[in-house]
Amino acid sequence: VAWNPSCNSEADGRSVEIVVTVTEPCPPVTSVTIVGSATRTVDAGVPFNLSVSVTGSAVYTVKWYRRAGSGGFVEMSGYNQASITYVEHTAGTYTYRAVAWNPSCDSESDGRSVEIIVTVISPCQGVNKPTLLTSSNLPNEKTDIAFVLEATVYGGNQDYVVQWMRAKVSGDNKCPGSVGNGAGAANYADISGAYSLRHSRAESTPGVYKYKVRIWPRCGDRTRDGIDSDPITVTVSCPAASCPGYLAVGGEYKANRSGYINTGGSLVSSYPYKYRVFTFMQLTSSVYVGNQPYFSPTGGDLCFYKKDAPATYVWSKGVAGCKDSYATSFHDGTSGWRLPNIAELGQLQSGNLYSRISSAPTSAPGTTDLRSNAVYWSITEESAGDAYIWVYNSKYARAEEYSKICGSAVRCVKTVK
Repeated sequence: VAWNPSCNSEADGRSVEIVVTVTEPCPPVTSVTIVGSATRTVDAGVPFNLSVSVTGSAVYTVKWYRRAGSGGFVEMSGYNQASITYVEHTAGTYTYRAVAWNPSCDSESDGRSVEIIVTVISPCQGVNKPTLLTSSNLPNEKTDIAFVLEATVYGGNQDYVVQWMRAKVSGDNKCPGSVGNGAGAANYADISGAYSLRHSRAESTPGVYKYKVRIWPRCGDRTRDGIDSDPITVTVSCPAASCPGYLAVGGEYKANRSGYINTGGSLVSSYPYKYRVFTFMQLTSSVYVGNQPYFSPTGGDLCFYKKDAPATYVWSKGVAGCKDSYATSFHDGTSGWRLPNIAELGQLQSGNLYSRISSAPTSAPGTTDLRSNAVYWSITEESAGDAYIWVYNSKYARAEEYSKICGSAVRCVKTVK
């Protein structure tokens, strides 16, 4: 502003304005921010990205540092960009620090920094296909009676999740007197609570069911990484007629030849050996007549009377007592009872079933267990003078040449349709 002070005041003066922009000769880096998450998890051996955004100066230098676990930071030579790609090959926790500054006027100590924490895990190992331990076909199950589905996994990732699945392929009817709904799903659906490789299952309605188990690594995804077992087909039918004792579902066996078992597939050695020992599996799988095992299941159900005959008897008395429909000390006085064959007695040995038929789901009230220190007669004959007995305390069938004249326990059976 300029004016003549002799005759004017400042207010009468004239003025102009000059605008001056003052800039800092060397702008510093004001902030460094992380692009993405400050913590992340990656697989070992898989490259990952580390990026930061720098503000405050168009000219800057970036330096990266790395710390493994709780150790000290070490400069990552050659990594001096705002965005880098790196890979770790060992599982662990790593911290990466990015420092940025304007090199024209500042030093690294004047810069700004951030840290990114990366957890490196071992790659998710896949699982192997489950192997069924349950037969792929269970044709003789009954409604409301539990059966077992079981599989195992050999090798592969052993930290896995298990889920059994079920589909009802056919059968929409109810059993007589049942209040259950026979409808089912044709497609596989998860079974609630079936999260282990051994699953006990019971169906309330008859039909044909399929089951399979899916496993996948706990570190993986069910859909992407899951592997299914082969299916198990189970035929469930309505309960058989009333059994006054223990109902052995599928427990009826037949001999594939008649007569004595002392030639052409004998269970006993020849003289001078008095007896030979065999397990149930040997009786039904290893002892052959021609190309057939000596005993084979019929698929029928077998009723073991609820209690033993009141005493021990010679073999002929046991045979006669079971056949006699009036022998109420042997059974309930109805027809159809008989002495079981050796395979039918032997199948009760599985899982010590003989010692707990009193509490089995298919047992009538008052059913008693077979005695663990007793031997039981079978109808199966070794010769005119000897028959087979089942010895429950040793888990073996045993034939003795003189046994028909000895006293043994008797438990009668009948086929249940």
